[in-house]
Amino acid sequence: MGHRDLGDFYRATGDYTQALKHYTKSREFCSTSQHVLDMCLSVLELVIEQRNYAHISSYIFKAEGALDAAATAAASNTASGSGGNSTAPILKRSSERDQVQPKLDFAMALSHLGQANYEKAAHFFLKLLAPGDIAIYGTLCALASMSRSAIKSQLSGNAIFSAYIEQEPYIRELIQSYLSSDFKNVLELLERYSTRHYVDIHLYSHVYDLTNLIRNVAVVLYFQPFQTIRLDRMSAAFGWTVEEVEKEILKARKVDHRAELFAHAIKTADEIQSTNRKLLLRMRLQQADLVVKPPKSRRDQDRTMEFLQGD
Repeated sequence: MGHRDLGDFYRATGDYTQALKHYTKSREFCSTSQHVLDMCLSVLELVIEQRNYAHISSYIFKAEGALDAAATAAASNTASGSGGNSTAPILKRSSERDQVQPKLDFAMALSHLGQANYEKAAHFFLKLLAPGDIAIYGTLCALASMSRSAIKSQLSGNAIFSAYIEQEPYIRELIQSYLSSDFKNVLELLERYSTRHYVDIHLYSHVYDLTNLIRNVAVVLYFQPFQTIRLDRMSAAFGWTVEEVEKEILKARKVDHRAELFAHAIKTADEIQSTNRKLLLRMRLQQADLVVKPPKSRRDQDRTMEFLQGD
């Protein structure tokens, strides 16, 4: 198709805007589900290169719709046809889905990763028979977002995914250290291989956030079994200095001056109200002549004292 060829040309020359324009324009001339699927795959490859993750999911849904439509059409043709080769279209469509679906799952995983939905990204990465890069993506996203039991069942207990972890041996060590609460080694491995992560075109912008999330989860897991801890023991467990531990876990109380002002005003108002009530009570007692007067001798003594003080 002309627009698809033009899209391929502009993509090869680096003009992604024109390439996307022609790819999407070809949608108007798609007459079969295969045409729609080819268009969606071309657009997905382009937006992934652009790291335009927000638009990935919509084209994935269109591609899956095209696959479903093709499978339905093949089943309908089989039902209406006859002969020994009547199941061939269905087998062909099934094989095509098996080839395309991993690509769509990978694109969806990148979409979630690009939008910082790490838990959803981990689920999609773990569905794939992936090389070392996918093992890294899936593991980092899982450590940052999943519970320890989920990590144990879906990473270390996943025979298929474990086979691909072997392509990046440090990933297996990272998972084992995390599950055994060896958080010092976890942080050392993340730091040692950070260069490997930062050069990844899709992962680099999330390495800092993922590392912080993993470190925060590790601190929470370390605290859970204890009611009190010693900072020096915790610093040894994480490979930090005591000052770094204090900076990481201790937070100085921030005074809300506005709330403090309101609290002071309410307290002052209560004190004034109490004083006014006492004054009103005293006035009422005086008006009713219910004042207890001191004896005469006491009054004479008080007057003498006032006279002497006046002198």
